[in-house]
Amino acid sequence: MKTKLFLAVTVLVVLNTACKKDVTCECTETTTQTQTGQNGTTTQTQNPVTTTTTYKNISKSDLGTLCGDRKYSNTYNNTSNGQTTTSIYDTDTKCKIK
Repeated sequence: MKTKLFLAVTVLVVLNTACKKDVTCECTETTTQTQTGQNGTTTQTQNPVTTTTTYKNISKSDLGTLCGDRKYSNTYNNTSNGQTTTSIYDTDTKCKIK
């Protein structure tokens, strides 16, 4: 009985250790600003920004959340002297495991 329990605990420890490892994630983020106001619409894309992050002792299930592609958008309205300007920032992030 003790041998079976010891074997089961050993297998769990090995599996838990084998499933977690250090991973380096490289993400490139590109933001596009579209501004609409009295003078029409302008669009400007900022230079991409690349960041590298190393995650220590991470499980595969957490990796998709931390090192996954994502998109989001923010909208801001600014009114000055009766004129409203709308700025929309679209951010697209692409990530890969190094």
